[in-house]
Amino acid sequence: MEPRVRPLGALTGSPRPGVWHPGWLALPAVGYLIVFLAIPLLLLFTFGLVDIRGGRIVSDSWTLEHYARVLGDPFYYRIFLRTLWMGLGATILCLIFGYPVAYLFTRVGPAVREALLVMILAPLLTNAVVRTFGWMIILGGQKGLINALLLRLGLIEEPVKILYTMNGVLIGLTQIQLPFMILPIIAALERQDRSLHEAAAGLGATWAQTFFHVVVPLSLPGILTGSALVFVISYTNFAVPALLGGGSFAVIPTFIFEQISALLQWNNGAVLASLLLGTAMVMLWLFNRTSARLLRWTR
Repeated sequence: MEPRVRPLGALTGSPRPGVWHPGWLALPAVGYLIVFLAIPLLLLFTFGLVDIRGGRIVSDSWTLEHYARVLGDPFYYRIFLRTLWMGLGATILCLIFGYPVAYLFTRVGPAVREALLVMILAPLLTNAVVRTFGWMIILGGQKGLINALLLRLGLIEEPVKILYTMNGVLIGLTQIQLPFMILPIIAALERQDRSLHEAAAGLGATWAQTFFHVVVPLSLPGILTGSALVFVISYTNFAVPALLGGGSFAVIPTFIFEQISALLQWNNGAVLASLLLGTAMVMLWLFNRTSARLLRWTR
């Protein structure tokens, strides 16, 4: 008699084919995102399409008036441009200060790497609000650390106004978002083939030529990824502009908070929040399109 061959599934007790699918493992995460992300965003968008009076939605009050009022007011365009500049400025500064750190990380020994990695990741262990309060002390008026030091050294005659300005906000955002720029660039630099650098040097290229024509182009994936992360987080950031910008510093995130919490203008707040989310998604799409064009040669 020939031995009977039983399927492996019957021996291991695994379910029959077609009964179980690995994709089902994602169901809890998908359900969580639907309940705590998709539905709140849908409600947020809906609040801009109805009238809300006394904290209650007026029945049969569907209208586009709130969106039309916001989109037709030049005041909101100026605030959106300031918010856009805040995000772009923080992104540019993070790239300027973050790329040298990432490049240095890939050129030093293990001991120095560990020290650099600790310095890069250590700020993430402290809440961003706490770090922002620290910057308020550093950037404060005459009693701030920077102005006190400059006055004591005689480099300035009167305190420099840094706190409650765009410059102060950009300083805080740059320090807080810097790790999100450095880490993707480190990953891109680590993947580079060092033989390409040696080949460029063997062909007579100087260090600067090798850096700008070999190293930087090959690290574009990390630059673009870090730039997208930093821009979106900075563009929608509330804590830093609220604390370092002060009450008179108006950007969309702080303006949304004021509209909903102080003025109880739920409609305006919902419209501005929807537009902020929409413009952030548009910017991410532009980043993706730019990445696809710049990295076409890597395919």
